[in-house]
Amino acid sequence: MKNMVHILLLTLIAFHPNQSAAVSINEEGYGQALIFPFFSAAEGNSSLITIANDGPVEQSLFDLAAHSAIKVRLLGSVDGAEFASFNVYLGRHDTWVAAIYKSEGETIVSTPDASCVFPAPDGEFLSAISEEIGSIEVIQMGSASNQDLADEINDNDCAGIEARWTDGPWSENPAADLDPPAGSLRGSLTLIHVEKGTAYSVSALALAEFSDIVHHTNVGAEFPNLSSAHDEGTDTSLGTTSTVCTGGECIDDYWPDPLDAVAAALTVRELRGTFVVDDALAAESEWIISYPTRRYSNVSPSPNYWVGLLLQDREGDGAMRQPCVPGPPPNICDSSYVLGHQSAIEVVSFGRDIEDVNQPAISAILGMPFVVDFPRDNQAPVPPSGIARLGFEGALTSDSGKAYQGAPVLGFELQEYTNAFLETEAGNSQRANYGTAIPLSKIVVVEDL
Repeated sequence: MKNMVHILLLTLIAFHPNQSAAVSINEEGYGQALIFPFFSAAEGNSSLITIANDGPVEQSLFDLAAHSAIKVRLLGSVDGAEFASFNVYLGRHDTWVAAIYKSEGETIVSTPDASCVFPAPDGEFLSAISEEIGSIEVIQMGSASNQDLADEINDNDCAGIEARWTDGPWSENPAADLDPPAGSLRGSLTLIHVEKGTAYSVSALALAEFSDIVHHTNVGAEFPNLSSAHDEGTDTSLGTTSTVCTGGECIDDYWPDPLDAVAAALTVRELRGTFVVDDALAAESEWIISYPTRRYSNVSPSPNYWVGLLLQDREGDGAMRQPCVPGPPPNICDSSYVLGHQSAIEVVSFGRDIEDVNQPAISAILGMPFVVDFPRDNQAPVPPSGIARLGFEGALTSDSGKAYQGAPVLGFELQEYTNAFLETEAGNSQRANYGTAIPLSKIVVVEDL
């Protein structure tokens, strides 16, 4: 009987028409939902956010992007709690920008953009927020379905948009004059440090086919968020669909909880990348590990991930702290590495001395608090440069009998090289510091149970 059920589920997965509308990562960068893995206004950093509504509709280069209603949420770095949200209304091929920075001791969100934001900003001021470091969720809630709304958005008629909420059609039905989201959003963030003269640019992760319904809400509403994925199977016993591609094969699966469909699309077994901490270059390297679903208590696996760390030099020698599965206390896996305090955003900072172990520190680039816990006394120092791997334990298991190994994470490597100042031919001094952001490579493992 169990085998018959398994075969039936696989048959449904293979032939159900919902197969083409499955939440998945769009490597081309366009989607209905965007995840910015981090921002920082700490230790002299400022963050410039760009959201563009210029993607092709229905994957055709000749279709125009639809006028869009967008939810923007700023989330904390510790537990992912929301501390600001607002609606943005973007026309075709319109771009909205905002900045997060420190001003007179406060962390400020501001926008110089003319695109309509609700509630309306006070000049350029949008909000003061309680944390210096966090992440950003962007959800495309719907696309304009009539010309009147399209004209208001296109003309930046913010008074007209506000009137729709106060005593207009959206005060009774927020879905009025809207079609489902078109998947035309892309985003990027630039981390700028003026004093250092550095800038790091990262692209937002884009989720395609996130929703096939209008989910337009007023400011302050809990939804939509990453748990709001929806397709034609969501409200049935079949469930919400995910598509995960690995090893040249794409796997469709169905989930009773829409958030699990999103988690499946984001789950990785390992993150891999490089690091440089060469003293001759005054180099710093840190990895930013972001857990987009950690703020949702019902996502599997549990937030308390064990993470295995492996470090090698560029010749592949000097392995330390091999990834492994820790046993129950007191049989703790000696070679496991626990990231931070199981926060929504965590940092791995390379190149620390043995005497720094177990001491609180601030990461050199992002300005993120962390506790150094490697290398240990019985291990070799971190090499000046090399490769590293983080292996995540846990698994997300579908009803069809597939285990998505690891955890839902995003990872970026930040590298910084400091030359301070150089003399120009004219005898002037100019900054000569450099920074780069590199997405960590992902290893995706999906196994049959």
